[in-house]
Amino acid sequence: MWVIGVTMWWITLIYKSLFSISIFPPFPRLFGHDFRKTRQDTTGISSHFPKILPRKVIGNDGKGDTEQALRYRNMCMRRYSILSIGTAVLACVIPFATHAATYAPDALLGKILIDTGRHGEAWYVNPQSRMKVALGRPEEALTRLRDRAIYIGFVNIARLAERDGEKTDAAYAKKVAGFVLAPNDVIGAAWYVDPATGLRRRLATPDDAWQIMRVGSPVSSKVLDAIPSEAASPLVFSVATVKKAVAGNMLELNDGRKVALISVDVPANPDLQQAAMAKLDALTAGKTVLLEKDGKDKDDQGRTWRFVHAGEANLSYELVRNGLAFHEIDFPNYKYAEMLIVGSLDAARLKRGFWNH
Repeated sequence: MWVIGVTMWWITLIYKSLFSISIFPPFPRLFGHDFRKTRQDTTGISSHFPKILPRKVIGNDGKGDTEQALRYRNMCMRRYSILSIGTAVLACVIPFATHAATYAPDALLGKILIDTGRHGEAWYVNPQSRMKVALGRPEEALTRLRDRAIYIGFVNIARLAERDGEKTDAAYAKKVAGFVLAPNDVIGAAWYVDPATGLRRRLATPDDAWQIMRVGSPVSSKVLDAIPSEAASPLVFSVATVKKAVAGNMLELNDGRKVALISVDVPANPDLQQAAMAKLDALTAGKTVLLEKDGKDKDDQGRTWRFVHAGEANLSYELVRNGLAFHEIDFPNYKYAEMLIVGSLDAARLKRGFWNH
């Protein structure tokens, strides 16, 4: 809208300049006047000019007062300029005047809000867009929060305390309160900065997201309805029932699909393969699991590639931490890279599985 106002103003200036040197005729029927036909003018003023003169300026004999005509022209142009400038000013002011009513107020930015009027739905107010994001189930919330992370160095994230009583940078915590932070130098990690406490809260599993959602602030539906919504992130989770393990890093589902675990490699040693399969069967056989897609949908052999969650257990992590598989981080599947690396270090330190030889 402000563009229209500014454009009208500039057109006025240009038109007025051109009109003053008799290049273009004025607009017909300006301000609703009934204008007479053109007559030949020999006074040096544009021959088109009499089109805008009302009957009271040009008499029935076709003769007019040049000085009065000039005054009338200037009056019309002043009115048109004022109208255009006023439109431009209003168009520039209106967006700012309505900004507070269109987007979330500062007091709600970065908070998790619980709708008390619609079965406790959870929403995140994104401080970057000042809009709300539907979080859905914990597994959906995890993805939607991480998708809205800002990337900074881990050294800055480390300035924030993770637990009460730890040393923290209070000024920095206030600055990033409510943001989801992801380090640009450590793959697969993310934290939510709780605006109420200033503590960083880990976002690695659906349970992490649930723990953040469950302490959200209750608000009315009226408050939430006043905040516009962002589009939700694509769903990357699905549910399936496992039939059995068919390899050290692969499951067969009840529907016949075979799912390869992301980011792990089980050595070809038969004993290790059997041990890994036994571990997977113990956690998943006949049970419903959560399949999580990362950056790549299928592996090089065309098999479905997923992180698999059985309850709170990430199967890739369970194999690595028990010394039954190596972590194998390949772009773009690196969501749990940090966790798998730590799990591998734990297995080596505790001499589990093949690390015991």
